[in-house]
Amino acid sequence: MRQSVDIAFEQCERQLADTDLSRYDTVIFAGKSIGTAVMLKYREKYGINAKALLYTPIVPTFDYTLSDCTAFSGTADQLAEPSEIMELCRRNNVPLYTYEGGNHSIETADIFRNIENLRQHRTKIVRQKRS
Repeated sequence: MRQSVDIAFEQCERQLADTDLSRYDTVIFAGKSIGTAVMLKYREKYGINAKALLYTPIVPTFDYTLSDCTAFSGTADQLAEPSEIMELCRRNNVPLYTYEGGNHSIETADIFRNIENLRQHRTKIVRQKRS
């Protein structure tokens, strides 16, 4: 998995090579799955002061600096053991919002539950942006 992070990181560096993030007052990175590790690695390497939204983080995500991070994960994630992610968030003081029955896409079998989860999720994102 860490090799995949490294490959994706190299692609990320190429994509952002000409982007000057220092010209922005606020930077918020949002990543999903492997992208959570990639963005934190990028943020750490380049010293970017950015908040980070971690959607369904994977274990290698927790190898990086976790300040100003908020995580979102399903309790039925089939790619990242939910209890391990919960423990890593707890140990690293990362606020974690869990979605009961949510898979690696934070989707459940109930479409109405998914819509409600999206509504709640949007509210949490707005709060994160304001803090």
